[in-house]
Amino acid sequence: MAKKQKMKTRKVVVKRFKLSKTGKVLREHSKTTHLGRKDDSSTKNRKKRIETIKGKFKKKFLKMLKV
Repeated sequence: MAKKQKMKTRKVVVKRFKLSKTGKVLREHSKTTHLGRKDDSSTKNRKKRIETIKGKFKKKFLKMLKV
């Protein structure tokens, strides 16, 4: 009988997303490091916040994280 292969974790997902203790998938906003001077202050402040991923995307990311 052949061994069942393990699913590898996606290293990109591990780098960009984090899993909280309560099971939420967290991500940071993009476009925060370069050419930020043209954004107004409310946009900059909004990009500082950490977002949670919900719905179908959450299931996809949990599968990629092997959780």
